[in-house]
Amino acid sequence: MALAVGVAIVGFALFIYMVRRANRATLEAQERAQAAFEVELAARQLALTTKAEAHARAEAEARAEKAAQDDMAAQFAANRARIDHWEQHSPRQLEVARTGTPATARITGADMTDRTFGRNPLVDFTLEVQAPGGSYMVQLQFVVPLMRIPAFQPGATIEVRIDPENRENVVFIL
Repeated sequence: MALAVGVAIVGFALFIYMVRRANRATLEAQERAQAAFEVELAARQLALTTKAEAHARAEAEARAEKAAQDDMAAQFAANRARIDHWEQHSPRQLEVARTGTPATARITGADMTDRTFGRNPLVDFTLEVQAPGGSYMVQLQFVVPLMRIPAFQPGATIEVRIDPENRENVVFIL
């Protein structure tokens, strides 16, 4: 019987050893699976972070491009207004703009007519011109670029050139 008990104890010890070994193998497999999961999770988080950063960069680039386009559109409109301004002048007025007597004028009246050139209105102006020989009143019509309308309100002072041959011929300088 002692032999049977001894065999049973050895068998039980062997059983415990095998269970522990199986448990250890299971635990190691679980640890490997956990490590693989953590690596995959970190990779996915990195991918999401990279995607979020790429999205943020793309949005910032799109905003910068939109701002650049808006700046270009504003510059184009300003240049178009300058071109429109000078295209409405006769050769004599262009000569006065280049070589006329510099002066300032205060707008005392501004009435829009029903005529436009493009989208720019033709305006009847009454000006008080402050010339080197004294101030005087003059009336003229001028096509005002839409973007410049706020600058051409009664009370505003503007730069002008006066024709030395005819002081009634006054040219706005934009």
